[in-house]
Amino acid sequence: MSSTSDQKNESPFTDPPVKFKVGSSGKVYYVHPGVLLPFSSSALCTRIHGSWKGTNDDTVDLTDDDEHTIENVIDFFYTRKYHPAQLLPGLPMVMDYDSLESPLETDALEILAHARVFSFAHIYLISELESYATERLTKCLAGLEGYYIEMLPHLAEAIRVIYGTTPNISQNAARPLLSDFTALKFSTLSGALLDDLMAEFSDFRVDVLGKLAGRIKDMNLNIIKLEVQCAQLDEELFESKDQVEGWETWNRSLPLSNQRPEYALYH
Repeated sequence: MSSTSDQKNESPFTDPPVKFKVGSSGKVYYVHPGVLLPFSSSALCTRIHGSWKGTNDDTVDLTDDDEHTIENVIDFFYTRKYHPAQLLPGLPMVMDYDSLESPLETDALEILAHARVFSFAHIYLISELESYATERLTKCLAGLEGYYIEMLPHLAEAIRVIYGTTPNISQNAARPLLSDFTALKFSTLSGALLDDLMAEFSDFRVDVLGKLAGRIKDMNLNIIKLEVQCAQLDEELFESKDQVEGWETWNRSLPLSNQRPEYALYH
């Protein structure tokens, strides 16, 4: 059996943990190297189990990432899921809903959390985490489709994270999700924040306007179909009127004793 196979069969807790140095404060998180082995194609796994292994450099520098995002990432390494709602950035541990600018602000915060995790997973080539974050982001956005929602700052920041840190490629699932949602809710999301995003990211502007154009085209096609249906109904109504008038004329031409009451003609 190869050493790689032996390594995969070992408990993930046999090696001493490595340090993740996170955020501007340099907060340290300890992670067992073994939990990264299932993600062998990721840049983090290569960093920990590659040529650096065995050196004194046992610290992974993640100071450009925020603590909440890395906590979600570490949760996923150990449990294959994460729970951003337990500690959303910018909110107190005990929620005071009256202090929120909008009752949908918690949803916008969760969207931002998933966007940051998606960005991290995309940058470090953690495909399983990227797929999971995509599923969670999809669910969050779908849950807001029936609500009136304005462009909240955290929603705008989620768009900024995705369009600012991930590439414009077909495999990027997060961009279409956010541009689709923006096009769907364009009338309520319009304002200074959306204008700033449109000006800052040309890709975002092109994506949203393209989808708006598609929606307008679909609406015009539906209008044409409805107009055709209305014309057909008008024609049927006109034919029915002619038929009724013909029956009334025929009925009046009969001898009075043979005439049927007009209401009976239609029953």
